[in-house]
Amino acid sequence: MLNHKPTYVQEEVYQELRDLSRFYQNLTEDIVRTKNRLHKVLQVTFPELESLLSTPTGEQYWNLVTAFPCKEMVLELSSDELSHVI
Repeated sequence: MLNHKPTYVQEEVYQELRDLSRFYQNLTEDIVRTKNRLHKVLQVTFPELESLLSTPTGEQYWNLVTAFPCKEMVLELSSDELSHVI
């Protein structure tokens, strides 16, 4: 009487794939958000670091950040020790 189209029932495997895809997308968004948050914190903590390096993403950048997590560690070293670490 009402001429409804028959309902389509999707196979369970496609529902699972859609759920997994949504989960993967959420994880990717979380990773990007966390990286952006980390980058912002590093910019605030080490404002001069980006002006010293051509790109603040390479291996040298992370080596400097891990070698000197705070300014006191830089101030404790002599010029020779500091240049050796860098």
